[in-house]
Amino acid sequence: MAVFDSDSGAFKGAIIGGLIGAMRTGAIGVAVKHMSRPDSKVLGIIGSGFQAKTQLEAAASVRQFEAVRVFSRNAEHRQAFARQMGEKLSLSIQPVASAEEAVSSADVVICATSSIRPVFKSRWLKPGTHVTTIGPKWKLAHELEMDVAERAQVIATDSLAQAEAYRRRALFRDLPFFLTGTPEMERLVELSDMVAGNKPGRTSPEDITLFCSVGLAGTEVVVANEALRRAV
Repeated sequence: MAVFDSDSGAFKGAIIGGLIGAMRTGAIGVAVKHMSRPDSKVLGIIGSGFQAKTQLEAAASVRQFEAVRVFSRNAEHRQAFARQMGEKLSLSIQPVASAEEAVSSADVVICATSSIRPVFKSRWLKPGTHVTTIGPKWKLAHELEMDVAERAQVIATDSLAQAEAYRRRALFRDLPFFLTGTPEMERLVELSDMVAGNKPGRTSPEDITLFCSVGLAGTEVVVANEALRRAV
């Protein structure tokens, strides 16, 4: 990632490696700050990979979680995740044997998987839960049940334009954003409007809220610029 001065064009520096992308995606944890209940105490995570780690770091920086429960299909991976991230963040992280255990008592749920099929049942969500989805979000190939969006009182994304242009070859078909053509797409708002105070993150403690990350790779240069500034 090369960074240049936007005024003079001078080369400021370069960052090598894949961490910057994960950090940029993890920073979308700001959605947890603006959409989850301030008194959220239990975090449920589905997925135990690189993105799940940065999502946890971001979420833990804006909420004081008393318990974190993680589920992934590989028992060794979720146990390693709980051990490593628990030590790193001084959090109580419990690896659990099912997605239902991770979701059913959570105030915040983060899905960071590569699954093209729903990884939990929407009925497991209790009132007031915030959900963030990082994984696949295409028509016929998404990690959330459509019922999650239908139940949500507030739905946000990092970029409406990106959501509308969100297409990828999946299952040998060209698939659009999973909410395309639904009433929920019409309710989709940008996270930036919540951060700016132009739209509410929730209107009631009982609201279910949903954040759909579509990714803005260009913003990595902003993260890189800040990293270089701090390194000087």
